[in-house]
Amino acid sequence: MSFITIKVLTDPEKCLERVMTRDHSIHINISDDQVDQINSAVLAKDIKTDFIIENTHKTIDELKEEIRMILKNTSSES
Repeated sequence: MSFITIKVLTDPEKCLERVMTRDHSIHINISDDQVDQINSAVLAKDIKTDFIIENTHKTIDELKEEIRMILKNTSSES
C-alpha cells in the first residue's frame, strides 16, 4: 500500500481566523496562543511531503480540484 503526504500552507493570521470560526461544538476550543504554538512547532519540524498546497485564497472547489489532480497523477504512477 502506498501513500502520499500533502502539506497545506496558509497565512498564520488566516489560519487563526479559520480555527476561531469553526463550530466549537465539534472542535476542541483552544486559545490564539495555542494555535500559534502548534503552528510554530509543526513548521519547525520541516517535515518533507510529496506535495504542497498553498491555501490562503483558494475556494473549497479549487482545493478539491487540486487534491483530485494530485490523486489522479499519483494513482497513474503506481
